[in-house]
Amino acid sequence: MRFEYYYIRPCVSTKTETLSFTGEPQWVEEVGEVYTKEAALTEAQEFLANAEDAIGGVFWTVYGVDEEGLSHAIGDFTTFDRAYEIMSAILMPMREACTLLEQATTGQRPVEVAHVILDETCNQSTCEWRL
Repeated sequence: MRFEYYYIRPCVSTKTETLSFTGEPQWVEEVGEVYTKEAALTEAQEFLANAEDAIGGVFWTVYGVDEEGLSHAIGDFTTFDRAYEIMSAILMPMREACTLLEQATTGQRPVEVAHVILDETCNQSTCEWRL
């Protein structure tokens, strides 16, 4: 499995299922249709206020979308900020490598440094086999 996209949604658990909320999409000129955390949170809070079988309150889940477009929950967090912090930590090595590759095209930093960052990130696995 490989995640091609990540996102964060507010969630509510009931006695039988966990529901995630997107809110109504809004149009942003630079990127098109997007779902905002505020709209999603409002939707989750409205559901929670009317649900008789809700357990706990609203929490935030980081999801990864695989090659087939299926979403997989990665982790649950009590706040959006904490979920965003973890998602950013997952993506940061790739962002750093991209920045270095961009700089390498202008002669500022070697491509080898970007390779080292990506290689070290892949080798940080605690499983028996390295990626």
